[in-house]
Amino acid sequence: MPGGWIAVFVLCLLLAATLFGAYEGWTAHSGNIEVPDWGYAFLGVGIVFGPVIGCGLMALVSTAAEAATMSARRCSRRIAI
Repeated sequence: MPGGWIAVFVLCLLLAATLFGAYEGWTAHSGNIEVPDWGYAFLGVGIVFGPVIGCGLMALVSTAAEAATMSARRCSRRIAI
């Protein structure tokens, strides 16, 4: 299955390009720039609320999928009777 290996190769290239871009972006601005206190505050808020929002959305999707599955089971049970 050569298509699978091509996909893995392309994803590895994308990962390498992302890491290179992150490194270049990090080192390009590493001069005498000072981050203000409110910058660190916003960074902390983003670090805390990013995963909270992500986990909440994943729980919402999981609950909706489970409800749809249960609804389909109830409907198929009614039709079978």
